[in-house]
Amino acid sequence: MRCINRVYTATIRKKVIIFIAKLSQIRYNSSVIVIFNTLLMKNQKGFTLVELMVVMAIIAILSTAGISQYGKFIKAARDTTRVADLNALNIVILDSIQATGIVPADAEALKLKIKEVAGKNIQDPLPGASACLQGGTAYTVTPCNYKYIACDGGTGYILATSFESKNNVDNKYKKDDVSSSAATSLLSDNLYEIGSCNAFDGTGLADISWPVAP
Repeated sequence: MRCINRVYTATIRKKVIIFIAKLSQIRYNSSVIVIFNTLLMKNQKGFTLVELMVVMAIIAILSTAGISQYGKFIKAARDTTRVADLNALNIVILDSIQATGIVPADAEALKLKIKEVAGKNIQDPLPGASACLQGGTAYTVTPCNYKYIACDGGTGYILATSFESKNNVDNKYKKDDVSSSAATSLLSDNLYEIGSCNAFDGTGLADISWPVAP
C-alpha cells in the first residue's frame, strides 16, 4: 500500500511539473524534473522529537481528565439506577398493601414478594461492594445494598439506599422522600430513604441481600 501511495504521489508531482513547465514555456526534459523534485522535497518537513513529546504530553493530560470524568459519570448513573430500583420496590410494597392490607414483615418477606410481583431479583448494581458512601464530611465507605424495615404495626415502612457519587450524597441524603412524626433520630442522613415510619417495630433497617434465606 505504501508503494502504491508513493507511485501515485510521484505521478501527480510529475503532472504538476509538466503543467508548470508548459506555462513557463520551458521545454520538458529530465533536468527540469530533477530541479522541481529537489525544490518540492525541500519543503517536506517532519515533526521534531520535542514536538512529538509535547503532543504526547497533551494527549496524556486530556486522557487523564477524561478517565476521571468518566468514572464520575458511571457512579452517578449507578445512583440513578438505585433510585429507580427503590421506586420499583415501593410498587411491590404498595401491591402487598393492596392485597393484604399490610406491608412485608421484614427484608426476607419483601424479597419473596419481589420474586412474586417482579419475577426477578432487584438488588444494588454493586451488591455488597464497599463502594458507597455515608453522609457527613468524611464520606465513610460502606457496602452497597438496599435496606428495608417495616414499622407502625405493619402499616409503615422505610426503603433506603446509599450512593457512590459525592454530589448525590450531599444533595439527596438530607432531601429524601420519607416522612415521620417521630424524633429526627429515627431517620438517617447517611442514606437516601423513601416511605413513612413513625415507630420501628424491630431493631432497624436490614439489608435486602440475595438469595432468599431458606
